[in-house]
Amino acid sequence: MDVNIINLLNKRGESQASQGASAQYEYAITIMITMVSILFRLYYNCVLASFVQELLRNPKFLVDQDDIAQDLKNKNIIIRFWIKSQRISYHWCRRFLM
Repeated sequence: MDVNIINLLNKRGESQASQGASAQYEYAITIMITMVSILFRLYYNCVLASFVQELLRNPKFLVDQDDIAQDLKNKNIIIRFWIKSQRISYHWCRRFLM
């Protein structure tokens, strides 16, 4: 009975080499999947950039440089770094997306 199972498993081709995909096929599939994922990332980044651009055009979301609530002298160093990085990001977006 074990011999019949082995024969059924090898029925596709006489050797194991005929059962696998060729190197060119695997390479083409890998490149295709990579290119599709890069295109999706590019599309997502363009959608995100256009969303940020619309936010920057809306005066409701402008950063007030003289905001009293942004007194950073008595804040934790992590909070100061976070707010400064937000300001840098805001100015970078204003420069490159407007």
